[in-house]
Amino acid sequence: TPQRRTVLLLMSVFGAALFYGDSVITPAISVLSAVEGLEVATPALKPYVLPISVAVLIGLFAVQRYGTALVGKLFGVERAMKGGIGSASITVNGVTVGALIACNALGDVIDPDTAQVVAGARTEDGSALLDTRRALLRGELPKPLLAGTNTTLGVIATDAVLSKVQANRLAAVAHDGLARAINPVHTMSDGDTLFALATGRVPLEGDAPGMTVLSTMAAEVVALATLRAVRAARSVRIGESYFPCAADLESGLLREA
Repeated sequence: TPQRRTVLLLMSVFGAALFYGDSVITPAISVLSAVEGLEVATPALKPYVLPISVAVLIGLFAVQRYGTALVGKLFGVERAMKGGIGSASITVNGVTVGALIACNALGDVIDPDTAQVVAGARTEDGSALLDTRRALLRGELPKPLLAGTNTTLGVIATDAVLSKVQANRLAAVAHDGLARAINPVHTMSDGDTLFALATGRVPLEGDAPGMTVLSTMAAEVVALATLRAVRAARSVRIGESYFPCAADLESGLLREA
């Protein structure tokens, strides 16, 4: 329908911008914030904050070209699986809400309907899913993490008429969708960020859904788009490392043949 085409077009444009945000802006902010901690430890290191940040970012961007969208990295990158880009949309009473998600999460991605892990950290031999949540609750300790290497970015678009306050609220409650599809989520090492936009074509009056329904729709499409991001991913080799995808789980190929 024309409404869905408009929403999908806006999501596509914004999605292109997410690639720049995920590969440049997010690592830069994360690394700079982490290195600024040196200044807190001792003011004498203040002149070195920027040079150190630049050096770390050069190292990150040197490998970024290989495609580092991975999920399930808490127990080591070598045990992670491939992340990716996913989208979803729902229409209720003539109003459409869609989401585009770039999933490069630290935690596992789970099916929001079944609560089963779909992609994430693998066992030490790489042959099965570990289930990060259960592993952490058993007392297994995560490995040290590199700042700026984890984040889930997304955009929620609707054809409803929204004020800035309502759009901001929609982006905020849409994080519930991330919580349904990623575990653990919103960690200190993730830069999870969602944006919301509205075309303003459908006024919220009469039988049109109000903010409560729109918020439910936003959380739902974010959860579905996150799930689809890993289901649409394909396995990849980066240097000596091989990262399987969710589809490999169904075919029993979590380890490279």
